[in-house]
Order: sequence, then C-alpha cells, then structure tokens
Amino acid sequence: MLLNFYWDRRKADIMNRSTRLRIGGQIILLFPLILLWTIPASVKIVLMTLWPVLLVIYYYPSILSYIAFIMYNTKGKTFYLKLMASAYKSKRVDPESAATYSYILLKDGQLEKSSEVLDYAENRAKEMIHWRKGKNRYNHVHSYRALILWKEDRMDDAADLLINLLKENYRTSVLYANLGWFLIKLQKYDEALAVNLEALEYDRSNAILDNIGLTYMKMGDLEKSHEFYTELIGKDPDFPDAWFNFGQLLEQKGIGEEAQKMFRKSLDCEFSYLGTVTKEEVELAIK
Repeated sequence: MLLNFYWDRRKADIMNRSTRLRIGGQIILLFPLILLWTIPASVKIVLMTLWPVLLVIYYYPSILSYIAFIMYNTKGKTFYLKLMASAYKSKRVDPESAATYSYILLKDGQLEKSSEVLDYAENRAKEMIHWRKGKNRYNHVHSYRALILWKEDRMDDAADLLINLLKENYRTSVLYANLGWFLIKLQKYDEALAVNLEALEYDRSNAILDNIGLTYMKMGDLEKSHEFYTELIGKDPDFPDAWFNFGQLLEQKGIGEEAQKMFRKSLDCEFSYLGTVTKEEVELAIK
C-alpha cells in the first residue's frame, strides 16, 4: 500500500541529487585544468585522462544507487537488490539511498537484513545531522524504522516513534499514512481519527483516505466511512487494501453482492509483505 508514496518521494530526492552530482562533477573536472595550467601538455593529458576514472571510482556507489532506482520499474526488484547489494558493500552509500534499500528489502520480507541496512543509514544520517537540512534528513531516514518495528510485532513502539516525529514538526504523507493505520490496529480510534483528519488537511492521498474511511467504519459510522471510500474508489487505487476494506464496509451495510465485487477487484492488485491485508484474507472473504 505504501510503496508508491515512498517511491514518489524518493524519485524527487534522487533526481535533485543527480543534478547536484552532475554539476559537482563538472566543477571538479574543470578544477584541475586551472591548477595544471603551467604543467607540460603531455602530463596534462595523462592526468586529465585519469581524472574521470577517479571520479567514477569515487562516485561508484552513488552511480549504482541511481541506476538501480531508475531501472526498478523496468528491470524489477531482483535487479535493484543486486545493484544495491554491490553499492552497499562500499559503505559509502548516502543515507537516503540506504534507507530506500532497507525499505525494498523489507518489502521483500528480508526483515533482519533490512534492519541492518537501516542501522547503517541512521548512523550515516546522524553523522550529518549538523549539516544544512541534516535534522530533516535524519528524521526521514529514522521514520523507516517504524515499519521494521511493526514487523517485529512492536506496533506500540512504531506508533510512538512516528508521534515523536510529529512533535518535532516532521511531516510527510508516508508518516501520516503509517501512523494512522498503526493507531487503527491498536484500536485507538479517537487518536486515529484525530491523526487522520490532520493528515487529510496535509495530503488527500489514497492511503490517507483509506485510513479515515477505515477509522469511521471501526467507530461504527458507516455512512461517513462510505463517503470517504466512494471518493477513494473513484480514484481507482492500485493497492488491495482499499478494495478489500470497501468490500468489508459494503458487507456491513448488507450489500453482499457489491462487497464480493470489491473483494475480487482487490485480487487484481499486487500484494506485499508490507500490505495491511493478505491474499489469503481476501480469498477467505470471497468464499
């Protein structure tokens, strides 16, 4: 359910960094030309031939991370994980790329490896915390920890982590979507409603609409829930949770035939280790 939100944010981050990388590389390439102005031409040629090679070696982890990310949609998860494993071995991957790698590992069900990579990402981000926007960078990386805590059956800790980030004025659609769902699962419906309504003002995303619709359903306000699910389904969401939850709502309202259509529609979506509903649950609901 949450992959698109992480992916869209990550795409913006990595495109910005790739631009900085390109500009920085051009400056670095020009710098030796000025320093070596009085050196014989033959020496200049040799050094300037070596210089791009040294740059590629230096930026190798970043280059691999960039290629892995850009090619994810066409080459798939296996290709991404293979390239990122090579980049990660250098221990020079930037914190955001490492956090994304951790997330994809977690989505693949590799909980232990995901936690190890995120440890690295958090430590790297902490080293840069006094840099410009360093605190925001650390909070971004640290927010991924909530997903790992959830999968370690520590949902209370996961929710507390995100609540503390909110108190530090760190806000993203992903954070709101995760926290809203954690509070629902913890059956803290009043808190969940408050967070989800605040989230709705921040970003009317599909995951947040799903959360608020589910919250109202759990609180027994089926009409209010139906209002938000009607809006969500009208946007043709690509995660199974939305269709399944709407099906449950219709079932509670006694519209069984339509509920079955929603359950079957959810089977057309991709199921994930990080999803809030499993394929087995949907199939059981259909039976």
